[in-house]
Amino acid sequence: MPSMSSHPGPGPSSPHRQPGSARTPGGRLVILVFLLLSGLLATTLFGRLLLERRLALAPTATLTRAPKNTDTPTVDFRATINIAEIITQAAYRSALIGITTPTRDVTATPGATASPTGETDTPEPTRTAVIHVPNISGGSDATPTPVPPSITTPTITNTPNPFAVQTPTPIPGEATQTAVAGLTATALLFTPTSTDTPIPTATPTEAIVGAPPVATLQAVTKNRNDIKVYAGPGVLYGYITTLPQDLTVRLEGRTPTGEWVRLCCVNNVDGWARQAYFTITGNSAPPGAPAGASGNDVRWLALQQSTAAPLTPQPTATAIPPGNFPLYRRDAAGTGRVDSNFRLPLINGWPASSQASAGDSFSSPPVIVGSTVLAASQDLHIYSFDSERGNQRWRINLNTIIKFSPAVQDPYIYVVDQTGLLVALRDTGNATDAQVWRNPTNIAPSAPLNIFGDILYMPGTDNVLYAFNRFDGSRRWAYLAPPRRSLTYPAIGDQLIYAGDENLAALDVYSGTVVWEDSSVTGMAGPPVYAWPGVNGLAEVYAVDTQGIIHAFDANTGAAYWRKDSGDRPTALAVDDQMLYASGPGFVSARDRLTGTQRWRANLGGGEILGGPIVGNGRILIAGIGTPILVLDANTGGIVGSVPVVVNLAGSPAVSQQSIFLAGLDGQLYKFREQ
Repeated sequence: MPSMSSHPGPGPSSPHRQPGSARTPGGRLVILVFLLLSGLLATTLFGRLLLERRLALAPTATLTRAPKNTDTPTVDFRATINIAEIITQAAYRSALIGITTPTRDVTATPGATASPTGETDTPEPTRTAVIHVPNISGGSDATPTPVPPSITTPTITNTPNPFAVQTPTPIPGEATQTAVAGLTATALLFTPTSTDTPIPTATPTEAIVGAPPVATLQAVTKNRNDIKVYAGPGVLYGYITTLPQDLTVRLEGRTPTGEWVRLCCVNNVDGWARQAYFTITGNSAPPGAPAGASGNDVRWLALQQSTAAPLTPQPTATAIPPGNFPLYRRDAAGTGRVDSNFRLPLINGWPASSQASAGDSFSSPPVIVGSTVLAASQDLHIYSFDSERGNQRWRINLNTIIKFSPAVQDPYIYVVDQTGLLVALRDTGNATDAQVWRNPTNIAPSAPLNIFGDILYMPGTDNVLYAFNRFDGSRRWAYLAPPRRSLTYPAIGDQLIYAGDENLAALDVYSGTVVWEDSSVTGMAGPPVYAWPGVNGLAEVYAVDTQGIIHAFDANTGAAYWRKDSGDRPTALAVDDQMLYASGPGFVSARDRLTGTQRWRANLGGGEILGGPIVGNGRILIAGIGTPILVLDANTGGIVGSVPVVVNLAGSPAVSQQSIFLAGLDGQLYKFREQ
């Protein structure tokens, strides 16, 4: 038998044998080369497909068309501004890189109220927002135009309805304001017509001693619906938008008084709004701040200015010359403060031959402008006397009796009688062309006139504060106070006028819109007083109510600094840098403006003090009814001296540096001066 191999190859009859197969070394080499070439070709094709992104390494996802955008497109305000503004905003955004917006506090801890030993603090009542916003509708007033010199006696024939006070006359730029639709909590939007450029940062100034100003303060809008933003600090600038409630913003600057703040939200869209509309919260005191200082103080912000032009020329405040006493309490703020030392003895200031007298009793207190002393008489005339010699310059027959002080602002003299007849006069040196216009308002005034810029303010016995254009007598707006008492003489601050009746209200001087109101003032017993700069804040306003409680407020926001029960019944207030003075029947007292602590009280006896204290440089002048004129030491309340006046007076004195003028019921005008 043939021998068998342990690894037999396939024989001719094996089913696995393929035709043409060869097991020679040469055949195997050919096969190997073929396989190598095939692999190389496959690798090349594979790599090329990868490079051309033609090869899918995973299952291909099914493409889905994006849903159609149903949002209403919002107009991009940037399409309406010029290239320079875009470049400026881009630079501004670059400067803001790295600034983190702080988060809002959940609650804000109220500041403590100082409680000096021996003083009775009045508990803070629960603050309820009482907002009276006059409705504004239709049209706008024309820009006030001074009366041409050739027009001597234009007469106002359209008598305003004294009860139609719910709709104040709008001012340019205010009546046509509308909120921008689609306002979100992430940005402020310009109206399409706005071309205001971003407001530049003014040179920083030190706001609080001990630390430099900060770049921003976080704030939240209050719960009100009229938080309007303007291109500049005031309603006379272009309107931008209205902010929603509870919106977190950044405050980046302020005006000197702090009444207006510049704010920014996002996208560097910024503008100006009243500080009263924000709660500053969530801020830490900056490095270098005094111990215990709050970080939520607007004084940390640097002063800034707006480059935007107002829609209507904004009046420029000018200081009252030292020798002038043009209003009831000398200035529009009602401070009763003068630049005088009241050095004793005070002697008769008229020459021996002077006959500074009227045809009957004087009926109004005097005012002083330049070298002229003005006062009205029961003989139906208003008189002008030379302040140095006492001789009569002119007199004008008004055919009516004037009881309140005239109000003077160049070039006009304004008087109002007890029927509400408003008259504007021009001091030309004679009576032939002195009368400019007359407006029979038919509203009896409750206090003297006050003036701000081109507006004349008259408080009425009908609980309405009226604002008139002082160049032609036309009515601007009217504010209806709570109908209980007559309005007191209003005090004017930066762009707010403080009207006191049952409550104390702060109104915009141009529109009469209520900015803030305090209902804890239970009836105003005397005129409020505005003081700037403040000692607790940037600006303050003081008020006294019929319960004898004296109140100190932040003039910009209405926040109460302190309330003190005086134990008296003050009827008038005055201020200097550190002290608040109150007077009433037979007394004068002084309180520290910072805490409200009473420093002294002088019991003078007698009756009512006329007008209130007049505060000089370290001394106080007091004029009573049937009593001597007294001079007190402002630091101690001690009586320094007196001036015997044996006649009753028509009202409070007027002071011109070293001279004091008094109008007597005997028809004589008296002058006393320092020796």
